Amino acid sequence: MLSLKHTRIVDDNYQQPNEKETAWYNIIQASKTHDLNLVVVCVGGWYKANPDKNHTDLENKLRDADLDIYLIASKYDNKLDDFKLVSPFDYTSECEYVLLYSCRPKEQALKEVLTHASSYEENFNKLNSSGALITKSFIKDNIPDPTKKPYEDNDLNTLIQNNYVKIELVSESMEDKVNKDIEQAQKHFKKKIDSRLIGMAPDGSGVMGFFINDKLISDIGHMCGFDKSGIQHTKLILINNKDTWTGFMKQD
Repeated sequence: MLSLKHTRIVDDNYQQPNEKETAWYNIIQASKTHDLNLVVVCVGGWYKANPDKNHTDLENKLRDADLDIYLIASKYDNKLDDFKLVSPFDYTSECEYVLLYSCRPKEQALKEVLTHASSYEENFNKLNSSGALITKSFIKDNIPDPTKKPYEDNDLNTLIQNNYVKIELVSESMEDKVNKDIEQAQKHFKKKIDSRLIGMAPDGSGVMGFFINDKLISDIGHMCGFDKSGIQHTKLILINNKDTWTGFMKQD
């Protein structure tokens, strides 16, 4: 399986050699995963490293590099009293559209764009009027400063979004991946791992996830069940891919 590896590039004072280069490198890696959450975090890192740029600057850069990341300006009709639509650059300038992200392959992404605009060009022209939905009580200065605590106490999303690490896709066995996830979680939370039932395979085998408190700490879980001879088996599975939840009762 492919796994996400991260390498620290900042010193103890959070100084780094080239923030813009790191942010763009991470976006390229995120594009390969088609993982929306990772894409959003890495795009946030690019905005942080390029405060003088805008959405169309990034969209042009994404197209020049032919990446599977597209920015979408979506009409926002649901005006909620407790929220406001603002620029992610200053968190004060009001916006007309919600900025969405697509991380699908080109053909599928363009179809998605056309569900929000009559053409790619129309969508492009609306991008700089797009922003993020935040609560009206939000205060930018209240965002926790990751440099005020040790590097090791920051979660991975914070490290990526602040360009403190470079990410990379590497080939890794499920066993190595889950062992690493458990080791890192125990080190971070300083608590024991709890295995809990999160689903069932078609043959009734239990699918378990690894938790600390109520937090799932790995996308690798394990499946426990019996074959037709009554012999118990256990194997690792991908929690987010139910095709791996095969069970142990082989069909004739």
